[in-house]
Amino acid sequence: MSDDDNYVPYVSVKERKLQKFLEHSKKCRKVAENEEEVEEQPTKASLLDQHAKLKKSAPKVPEHVKKKKEEELILESVSENKALMGVHELARGVTYTESIKTGWTPPKYIKPHKKEKSTD
Repeated sequence: MSDDDNYVPYVSVKERKLQKFLEHSKKCRKVAENEEEVEEQPTKASLLDQHAKLKKSAPKVPEHVKKKKEEELILESVSENKALMGVHELARGVTYTESIKTGWTPPKYIKPHKKEKSTD
């Protein structure tokens, strides 16, 4: 007898999905009606709304102009003197006034040619 009390008739998947869809559409209508009521009330615009309005009203800038400005900013931030410096040196502000003295000399067969080709 307990099986008869707990019996639930089988509902096909198609019908269950249809019922869920109808329930969902009813909820959406209620939410839409509530939103219309809320929209009628004067409220302050959120920052996102303000940003969207400003973005729409701003003049359109071509893509190539934007890229050119970005490249200029990058080139300004990376100067030629700092390009070969390490991150640690840049962070500490280390500057070298003298070049590093090494014991390297060019090979003997290159020394005579160096004086001829140099424009110093």
